[in-house]
Amino acid sequence: MIRIILALNIVGVGLSSFALNANPCTQILLRLSSANPSLSSAETRIIIYLEDNAEKTRVFLATRNVYMQKLAAGENLEFILSPSAWINEMGNAEDEFEKEWISSLSSRVTQAFKVVEAAVPLGGDKGGPDSVQKVIINKEHKVFRPLLSEEENPMAFMLPSKIRRTLGSANLNQLLDVATDAGGEVVKIGAHIGSLSAFIDGDPLTKPIPINSFDPIRYAEILVLEFIMGNRDQIVRNFIVPKNDSSNLISIDHDLAFSNNIPKFCAEMSIGTVLPDQYPKSLIERLKSLSLNDLTAALSADLTTYEIAQIKLRIDIVLEDYRLRFGSN
Repeated sequence: MIRIILALNIVGVGLSSFALNANPCTQILLRLSSANPSLSSAETRIIIYLEDNAEKTRVFLATRNVYMQKLAAGENLEFILSPSAWINEMGNAEDEFEKEWISSLSSRVTQAFKVVEAAVPLGGDKGGPDSVQKVIINKEHKVFRPLLSEEENPMAFMLPSKIRRTLGSANLNQLLDVATDAGGEVVKIGAHIGSLSAFIDGDPLTKPIPINSFDPIRYAEILVLEFIMGNRDQIVRNFIVPKNDSSNLISIDHDLAFSNNIPKFCAEMSIGTVLPDQYPKSLIERLKSLSLNDLTAALSADLTTYEIAQIKLRIDIVLEDYRLRFGSN
């Protein structure tokens, strides 16, 4: 079957608070992928992968360029070209990583609290009973994700990956100096060690997303951060509009973030799979300054080398989208 991709990249007039190009332009790309004899087998597979997964008008263009550059540089892109081998290798590495992560977690406890009031379960069906709890710490509501035993939770084997990714998202948010995430630190409550995050008092996001009601800079930041994190858990209720700041948006539940590919486009829940119309200049400059070594230094306590490499790859995609739209290197 012939696949045809028509991708439009339309840049609108922006605000002075954003990094903009004075001459908006329209880019049109017509690609015959599967039937194009000029493409190698690897290139064809990459294009098909993007046709099946990427948001077509912007993410497709930027990601295609980044992937093709990496392929030309000799990178294998196993997560596309050899996904079964990649998943097996990555899975084995993750198992080994989590064994060491669990053993080192007690040394990272920043605070210990006694149980004063009983915790309130906050769902957590995918992690089993009591895997997500609302607790009261210093008279404030918090979200606690404890490491549990198999006796306490038959799905306890799933919890390390959920907790470490929650901590990883908090560290990435801090590294980029934005405030779109509920945060997280390692604490001990009673007999359990786990991650403690802010409890966001507010209302879940609704569909259709009321974009015009949000501060444009903060909304752009959350689009970029969710894309970079590669969150597979695309659920509207994972985005909260705080009661004390209705122009803001906070994301929660990053326990399924840091996947090994680009986030699959979902028209109904597009946050995390699309990129903003305009970019805060400070965020772009921060992304440009981050090397793989910088990311590793900040995130390696909780994320594997595979996960960190995919963060860097998605950062490259964001920067390529910025370059395509505004002509900046």
